[in-house]
Amino acid sequence: MNNEYLIEEFKKDHIEHVLNYIKESGGIFPHLTVLADMKDPQNEDEEKPAIIHIPIPNEYMESGLRKQIFVDEVVPKIFDEIKSRFIGRAVVFTSEAWMRSSQKEDISDFEYEALPKKEILLITIDTEEGSEFLNYEIIREGKQVNSDGDFTDKVRLEKMESLNEMKALQGRFSNLFTKLKD
Repeated sequence: MNNEYLIEEFKKDHIEHVLNYIKESGGIFPHLTVLADMKDPQNEDEEKPAIIHIPIPNEYMESGLRKQIFVDEVVPKIFDEIKSRFIGRAVVFTSEAWMRSSQKEDISDFEYEALPKKEILLITIDTEEGSEFLNYEIIREGKQVNSDGDFTDKVRLEKMESLNEMKALQGRFSNLFTKLKD
């Protein structure tokens, strides 16, 4: 199947899945998702699509150093196991975050905490063709009862075009596809 089409379809499904998870659970845990083709042991020429979710344990998200340890030491071990049974097509990092923004000239260091903060959803999609960054503000609009009668969050995602247009966005959880292909 065309890899570009597969990635586009996956993006739509992933964003919808994450939004539904936020509505049901109140948030999303940081995780990697590998979009791959499963190698069929009976027929090496045949590939079957696979989606592999890798939750990132909370202890690795507590500091920049712990995040780097996860990327440098844990991810290569996980990816070695994945590569033994799958052909990687994309690596996706998904996480919630808090963001404060201001014009640089409008703020001094001691005023940082006074800035309003936004809850955002970060999604980085890495493929052989490069990286794409999808950023959404998470807008909570109260509570609602779903079709099962459960009380859930009423949430919508608003695309943050200014962040999505920044081609230079980089972070320790971007460019992970290169680790999967090595």
